[in-house]
Amino acid sequence: MVNYRNTLGSRLVDLRERRNLKQKDVAAALQISSQAYSQYEHDRRSPDLLTAARLAHFYNVTIEYLATGEGLYEHGINRQLNEDLTFLPPEGIEELRTFYDYLQYKYHTSRR
Repeated sequence: MVNYRNTLGSRLVDLRERRNLKQKDVAAALQISSQAYSQYEHDRRSPDLLTAARLAHFYNVTIEYLATGEGLYEHGINRQLNEDLTFLPPEGIEELRTFYDYLQYKYHTSRR
């Protein structure tokens, strides 16, 4: 899902939807209430540090990504990609983000 709201909540929605999960599924996995998780997604409440770490681990992303939208996924092939990207200049990173947004839009809309 391409989401131009750059908030923790919008990133949580995006990560959850990519995995075809419901809010209650994530809440159950993290052992928190569905209401609390919903408030995180709607930016009405922020998770404490421990919960943020558990969310990052659950979604296989860094806490930095959850908090700021910066950084990439943490494990597997994406870790190598993250290391490779350190050599790109800032304009290359921006170009990659633009292309990434395009791919998200393209494949999200084609699934419907």
